[in-house]
Amino acid sequence: MRSKTVLFLALVFGVLSLVYSTHLGGRYYPIITSGIALVPPFLAWVYGFRAANTYNATNRHRRAIQLLSAGLLFWFLGEFAFFYFQYVAKIDPFPSVADLSYLAGYVLLWVGLSVEIRASKSSLRGINQSIQFLIVLFRAMLVLAVVYFGVFLAYK
Repeated sequence: MRSKTVLFLALVFGVLSLVYSTHLGGRYYPIITSGIALVPPFLAWVYGFRAANTYNATNRHRRAIQLLSAGLLFWFLGEFAFFYFQYVAKIDPFPSVADLSYLAGYVLLWVGLSVEIRASKSSLRGINQSIQFLIVLFRAMLVLAVVYFGVFLAYK
């Protein structure tokens, strides 16, 4: 990574840390921190697409990074829509177009990871079946936790 990029990211991190730790903004602190939360997914999207451009046009890794970056873009758009609904329009953001954007982001991330796994020719065949079972069990527990806490309790 170039030194200017590292300096820029360090500066952004420093400013964000200062705002979070000192509660700058008084009564506007929740709006400021929610606005600041838009910065990381935006930077991840920008630098993801920049990283994808380092590969030639026919490289499968480039396609995977582009899909992953597009997933991050949709997460950013979801965060931005949520911020807009909550603080600018002052309406209840549940359910909204932000939720659709988050879901599209998950799909693109899954497809991007699948393309990367195929491109790197990774396989689970060499992994012990007990470990494979634990991986599947852990994934199922994560899905259940997200559905219960993120969906069921949110709409209860």
